[in-house]
Amino acid sequence: MARKRLVYTLFLILIAVLAYFTVLLYRSDRLYDYVKNASRGWEGNIHVPDRDLGYKAIPESYGYHTFPNGENIPMRYNELGNRVPLDYNADQKPTSPTILFLGCSFTYGDACKAEETFPFLLGDSMNANIINAAKC
Repeated sequence: MARKRLVYTLFLILIAVLAYFTVLLYRSDRLYDYVKNASRGWEGNIHVPDRDLGYKAIPESYGYHTFPNGENIPMRYNELGNRVPLDYNADQKPTSPTILFLGCSFTYGDACKAEETFPFLLGDSMNANIINAAKC
């Protein structure tokens, strides 16, 4: 009787260990796929390496900001390498004051369309020409 109970207990432990490792293997495989396949970055020829800055924008370039989830965001740089909306036209600048924005990814508008960044919204509300010279 004690031997049957021992065999039964070992059998249950074996099933529990197999179930644990099956779940562990499944989750590890999903994590590996996420790390190897999903990436965040840029698509297109929009940046070049720079010794001092790490990278810099290519003037008059167009590309996409890519994300693991959701849609890629189109982005564009003007003739000076500053971020501008897709429909930017250098000839249609307002004649009012110019505001220069310098900063990090928040000012740049990381993960946002250029039209949704705070420099663009502030410039639009003031009818001012803006220069978004921030970088991520």
